[in-house]
Amino acid sequence: MTYQEAANEIRRVVHAEQLSPVQAQVLEVLALDDYGFQLTAAPSILAASINRPAEECLEALTELTSADLVLKISDQYHSRVVANYARLGVTEEMRQALRLGHPTPFEQLDAPHSAEAMATLHTLFVEEPRPIYLGLEITSHRVFQKLEERALAGHMTVFIMPHRSLVAQEQKRHYDDILRGWIQFLRDLSRPARQNIRLCIARVPRRYLYTSALTPQFVRFDCYWYDQGTTRRGVMVKATKGSSLYDLVQREYSETVDASAPLLRVWPWAWTKHVAVRFAPLLVTATLLVVAFVLDKSVGTGSSLAKYVAVFLVGLAGESLWDMQRSRPRAPRGLYGS
Repeated sequence: MTYQEAANEIRRVVHAEQLSPVQAQVLEVLALDDYGFQLTAAPSILAASINRPAEECLEALTELTSADLVLKISDQYHSRVVANYARLGVTEEMRQALRLGHPTPFEQLDAPHSAEAMATLHTLFVEEPRPIYLGLEITSHRVFQKLEERALAGHMTVFIMPHRSLVAQEQKRHYDDILRGWIQFLRDLSRPARQNIRLCIARVPRRYLYTSALTPQFVRFDCYWYDQGTTRRGVMVKATKGSSLYDLVQREYSETVDASAPLLRVWPWAWTKHVAVRFAPLLVTATLLVVAFVLDKSVGTGSSLAKYVAVFLVGLAGESLWDMQRSRPRAPRGLYGS
C-alpha cells in the first residue's frame, strides 16, 4: 500500500464518522500523523494545520477524546494525543504506509573519497547539464577525471578553493603545488573548455563546504570533525532540493561564490569584472571625494557655490559608503535563479 492509498482510506473512514467540520479536520490531521502531537502543543499545531482558532481545535479535541476517537497516551516525559486507529479500523499496513510518507530528508552515502562516492561524482559530471559548485580544500584537478569531458560538452563547473592565507603553514607548499597543477591544467585546455570552468579563490574561511557539491536538484554534503584534520574521514550526506539542509547549503554557496574571485592568471577578464562589481560603491565614493576636493581647491576658497557643491559631494560619498555597508547582510542572488 502506498502513502496516498493509505491517506485516502483514512480520509474515507474519518468522513464516515459524520462529525462536525472542525472535528473531522482535527481527526484527519491527527490520523495522518502516526506519531501524534504533544498534548500541550496540540491545539496550536492543529490551528496552524486547519486554519482555525486554537480554542475551536481544543474544543474539538476534547469532544473527539470523549467519543473515543482520540486517545491520550503518556510516558515519563509528557502526554500525547493520537488517533484511535483501532476504533477507526486503520490497519498496521496503513500505519506503516503513513510512516513511509514522511521520508528522511537526507540520504547517507559512503565516505567522501570512497569508490562509490567517486563513481557517483563522475556520473554527476557527465549527466548534469546545469552548473555544479564544488568546495575544495587542497584538491588536485586529477580527482575530477570527467571535468574536461564535461567542459567540452558545454556544462559549467565552479570550484571554490580557500586563499593561501587560510591554509596552515605546514600545508602551504602542498597548496602551492596543487594550485600550480590547476593553473597548468586550465591553460592547457582549449578555450571553449576553459570558459566552462571556474576556479575561484575564497578569502573568507568556509571549512564546512570542503568536499561538498551543489547541484540544482541535490547537495552532497561532507559532515566531518574538524579536529581529525581531513575531510576524508567524514560522512557524505545527500539532501534533495526542498529540504532545509539543501536550502542552507545553497545559501552558503551563493554567498561564497558571490565573494570569491576567479583566478586572475587564467580568467583576467572575469577577475576584473568581479572586482569592479564588488568594489564599485567604494570606487564611486572615492571618486566623489576626489572631485569634491579638486572642486574646492580649483574654484577657490571665496566661492560659496563651490563650498556647497563640495559639501554635497562629500555627503553623497558618505551615503554611498552607508549603502554599501547596509547591503552586505542581504541575501545574495540564488545560484539557480531562486
